[in-house]
Amino acid sequence: MLMGRSSRRLSVLAIVFVVAEGALPVLVVIAMGRVTGAMPGAVVFGVSSSSGHRLLVSLAEAGGIYALSLMRGPLEDALRRAVRTAGPRLPLRGK
Repeated sequence: MLMGRSSRRLSVLAIVFVVAEGALPVLVVIAMGRVTGAMPGAVVFGVSSSSGHRLLVSLAEAGGIYALSLMRGPLEDALRRAVRTAGPRLPLRGK
């Protein structure tokens, strides 16, 4: 609540970060499941088939989601620094 009074933008970023923190690991598992499911068709019909195309698209999606999940640490550090920087602007109670 206190951060909401200081900076609406930081509050929204914090909420988005918390949602992403919970959702990205689940999305990585789902995306890798899609990759695993697309493998048999690509093996049987080849990578140049529609099954192979589905595998490559699923692999690219999984890689992108995994890359985003790896960026959580640096993004958390940046958000923490931004909140600390905004800290002095927070109003003190009773003043």
